[in-house]
Amino acid sequence: MRKEKEERKEMTLHGQDRKEERKAMTLFKSEDEMAKFMEILMELSFSSYMEYKKRLTDPHAFRLPNFGNSCYVNASLQCLFTAESFCGELSYLLDNSVHKLEDTFLRCFVELSRLRKSSEVQGDISKDSLLLALIESATDINPEFTINEQNDAHEFLCHCLTQMEESGRWLGWQEDLDPRCPVKANFKFKMRNIITCSSCGSQQNNKVEVFNHISLPLVHDSVDQCLYDIVNNPKVLESKCKVCGVECANSRWTFHTLPRFLILQLNRFKVTEYYTVVKLDIPVEIKPELQINCLAQSDTSGIGHYLSDCSSHIPHQWMTYNDELVTLTTETDVLKMRSSSAYVLLYESVSTG
Repeated sequence: MRKEKEERKEMTLHGQDRKEERKAMTLFKSEDEMAKFMEILMELSFSSYMEYKKRLTDPHAFRLPNFGNSCYVNASLQCLFTAESFCGELSYLLDNSVHKLEDTFLRCFVELSRLRKSSEVQGDISKDSLLLALIESATDINPEFTINEQNDAHEFLCHCLTQMEESGRWLGWQEDLDPRCPVKANFKFKMRNIITCSSCGSQQNNKVEVFNHISLPLVHDSVDQCLYDIVNNPKVLESKCKVCGVECANSRWTFHTLPRFLILQLNRFKVTEYYTVVKLDIPVEIKPELQINCLAQSDTSGIGHYLSDCSSHIPHQWMTYNDELVTLTTETDVLKMRSSSAYVLLYESVSTG
């Protein structure tokens, strides 16, 4: 017992200088009291470690390795994996198509999404090789997405959708006929740009454009207000009117269609007058739900480390994916903690009827 107490004492004070050791010893009346204190401390540490380990070994945790500044890849993929209906459509179409060299990126993504959804023990070798193959396939299209190079998560997320769409063309996917392209069916939406003369009120432009995300300048203290500003408040621009000749007009955007999954990118970077890029840590309120009006009408650009907070339907829970570190969290904590750092938000359309 005496020997065990001495071992505990030695292990605890290892690496401390003599002055700190003497100072620490004055806090205890005896060696027995110090040993008892250390025993309680070790029990608390072990309990905390087991709780931490339990959170990391959650059966729904899907860890992705960081191969060297590849956190932006992992965060983007984890975000897309939460779009379960989208991943399911991709999986179904690939199972009913012939493998081609051009669909390597697409197949790697689908296989990774299947591993993430599976409750079975994950094969790390297979997972790592799939992730590497996916990154290499992206690098073949855009050499900027190489391992050990910092990049922007939003740019990579948009690249994923574009490369999937291009791969789909090789497989015969179409926009309005079966087999339909899941990228267009889930992420693409239309917005109408109306440009009106400030003087005579005549419309100079009324056309519909297709998007897969919306970039929001942080001009308000909440995400919904920033979005409202984009689609409701007109912007003044120089445009010569063909009717009255005045070179001043108002430009306004409205939703023509809504996607199943809406990607919002918060503009947290700006270029200074000295042409340096700085990050904006402006806090904004993030709401779990957005109310968006869509009026149907007839047709007449990384710095830092990336992680992803994702929710699942079954079971309903939130998890933080930080490369290979995966922890349970809550919706309340996510909305509170990410108010100053959220960069890309993914919303899913739900029925209100």
